[in-house]
Amino acid sequence: MSQLNTGFIETLEGVALYHKSIDLYEKIEREHGHITRVNGITMGYLEFGPSDGMPLIWAHASTSTGFEILNVQEALVDAGYWVIAIDYRGHGKTQINVTEYNTSLYHIADDIAALMDDLRIAAAIIGGWSKGGWVAAAFYDAYPKKVLGLLLEDGGSFSDLRFKEDVQLKVVKPGPLPYSAEAAKKLYDTTTRFQTRLEGLKAVWELCSPAIKSAPTVENITWLLSYLCQKADGTWVHHCDCLQLMIGNIDRDYFVTGPTLYSRLPLMQQSQELMIPLVVFRNLDVPMHIIDPVSPEDWLPVRHQNKELQAQHPDLIVHEVYDYEHSPHEAHIERPERFIESAKALLKRVKLHSGSI
Repeated sequence: MSQLNTGFIETLEGVALYHKSIDLYEKIEREHGHITRVNGITMGYLEFGPSDGMPLIWAHASTSTGFEILNVQEALVDAGYWVIAIDYRGHGKTQINVTEYNTSLYHIADDIAALMDDLRIAAAIIGGWSKGGWVAAAFYDAYPKKVLGLLLEDGGSFSDLRFKEDVQLKVVKPGPLPYSAEAAKKLYDTTTRFQTRLEGLKAVWELCSPAIKSAPTVENITWLLSYLCQKADGTWVHHCDCLQLMIGNIDRDYFVTGPTLYSRLPLMQQSQELMIPLVVFRNLDVPMHIIDPVSPEDWLPVRHQNKELQAQHPDLIVHEVYDYEHSPHEAHIERPERFIESAKALLKRVKLHSGSI
């Protein structure tokens, strides 16, 4: 395993895993991939499980895709969920043109609402990891009657702006970012082209955090393959122009220092940085489950913010932190069994709350 982590695809084991992952990627796209037209865009999503299950709309992290849920989707379906993992605007199969890039989390919420109408889903559990958690928060803010519950994995339950002020005021001391700023700039630059899919995968792998590199399973490599799309000339590129979605042209040291000019960021990132969950969830009336992974290297130490939100609605919010101690930001990747237990617990609470059991 250690040899695979360092040399990755150069090993015989790595080559075999790469080809198995390509096969699985094609199988998932063929059997579970869908596209639909919503709000003037073509939206891609993956669908797992029967439609009589509890609908779970999952929003992915920054730069990720719906494939990030691949390693836990089967267990979620077994637990009773109907899983719909979207690619939101500018990501994966939901490509948009450059004139549409100034888009916010609330535009994504509108797209989810339209997708639910298309699938005849009156209400669902809305979940997400990292930026996907803020997508879920924006959706609840805009469409509370369409929400049965919220599953927030290290995102959407705390204020990004307050976190950065806490760092400045030395209230918290975050660990180092789990990626190389230079590797991020290189991969996310739309002028960076890879001659082969394998070359592109190596670049994605270089940017991965240690938590992802510690779990080089076929499901996780398949997820990483979804970060790449092929151009008409046969070259491969990163699937989203996250520099334009998150940073724009005014804060190019974002990956090193974080944003400094919040109101001048693109709407996607601005709508996250300036969101105040204590306000968004002031009238919360559905169960929420906050997954708050912590570790000595935690680069998002926001436990105190999550505790404040939980105290505001103690009967509705479960703030799960101790079961995720020594866990990375990518909790569901490194701790899939624990994540499934969290999702099961939320499902039971949602059913009790709605009176369906």
